[in-house]
Amino acid sequence: MALNIIAIVFGLVACFYGYKAFRVWLALAGLLFGAQLGYYLGGLIGEQPWPIIGAIAVGLVICLLSYFLYRLGAVLIGALLGGMFTSVILSAFGITALPWMMLVGAVVVAIIAGVFLRQFIIIGSAFQGSYLIVAGVFALISGIDFAGFSDTLQVIELPLYLYAIIVAVGIVGIIVQNTNDKGAPVKIKT
Repeated sequence: MALNIIAIVFGLVACFYGYKAFRVWLALAGLLFGAQLGYYLGGLIGEQPWPIIGAIAVGLVICLLSYFLYRLGAVLIGALLGGMFTSVILSAFGITALPWMMLVGAVVVAIIAGVFLRQFIIIGSAFQGSYLIVAGVFALISGIDFAGFSDTLQVIELPLYLYAIIVAVGIVGIIVQNTNDKGAPVKIKT
């Protein structure tokens, strides 16, 4: 139940403020990853306090790198998505995706992500957030735990109207982020 509410809250932030929050989330992820890596590496050096020193040092370095090199992160995410989408699209047409085909798809989407970085982040965060919102609300109403909702079979068995709602909320998220990403209030004409 609590995980469902957390999913909804994170979904709202991602859907409507994803572009603003992207660098902060990337930095937090870098801090957590770096702290775990630093703790492990510090443990290889010796006993206490080395794991703690390693966690702090490596965590802060990767946190700062993640924050300032966010463009690189977005391009790498684009490359990953490009390779995956190429494989999925080709297999939908009965074509076996060869590694070079997936590489071409990865390079094309990575270039698109790099050139259209702002829109890439806005579109991705809006639809990721809309999925979390709709899935979280659906899980709350259905009485299931959101952790089990991500099971592949349950995702495939979703009612069609939920996909339509995900798309609609995602489009609203894109509009809100494009009109409100510079901090200006959204003006409603009467």
